[in-house]
Amino acid sequence: MRFFSPLAAIAAVGLSVSAPAYAHPKLVSSTPAANASVPAPSRITLTFSEGLMPKLSGAEIVMTACPACPTTAWR
Repeated sequence: MRFFSPLAAIAAVGLSVSAPAYAHPKLVSSTPAANASVPAPSRITLTFSEGLMPKLSGAEIVMTACPACPTTAWR
């Protein structure tokens, strides 16, 4: 005789269907806006969904209109 418990079935379904993990901050907004063409902005603002860890975070500005221009990265 097999033992089947409704509680075991519920636990099995609960373990097999899980919510996605949101372990990383997401970019919420930026000024200038993403993919905007602006003449030399004096300030760039990035807003994230949560605080960043400075030692593990960085940003890179790529000037696509000027292939010979260097990439600027901040850490």
